[in-house]
Amino acid sequence: MSNSTQVAMSLLELESEVSAAITRTKFELDSKFNSDTDDNEESARDFDRHKAMVEYTVLSSINSKTKKELDAAKKKLDDHAYNGESIEGRTIEIYSTNLLSFNKKQNKDSSAVAVKDLVTELARAGVEKSVVDAALAKAEKSRRGNIYYTVETVDE
Repeated sequence: MSNSTQVAMSLLELESEVSAAITRTKFELDSKFNSDTDDNEESARDFDRHKAMVEYTVLSSINSKTKKELDAAKKKLDDHAYNGESIEGRTIEIYSTNLLSFNKKQNKDSSAVAVKDLVTELARAGVEKSVVDAALAKAEKSRRGNIYYTVETVDE
């Protein structure tokens, strides 16, 4: 059996076990729902809301933990690299073992212009402030703010 097949099978088994644990935990928390209404339709809506909160809570918990661990794993990869430097636009092999290979790719560099710096440079070039202000007003677009979800435990 090839190395890639062995790794793929191990990861599939892991994903299956994690999925089963998530399903068990969601079922356990879903079963703790109690409705405070006698109206079946309202109770069904409340249960659907409860299930959505349970799902979010379980998955965000896993995501938070695995995100931190993934970031730490990336740092360990870089710490063990003989040459951790990446080359713009190329994939390079950093190191490998008999089972895995660590490759690094850096996208092409890009540039950005800070509005404040642009306004300063235009003023230095002699462009009138009123012209710059009018252009900025026309170019400005509003952007919707970030939305953060919080689901917390309610203690009775």
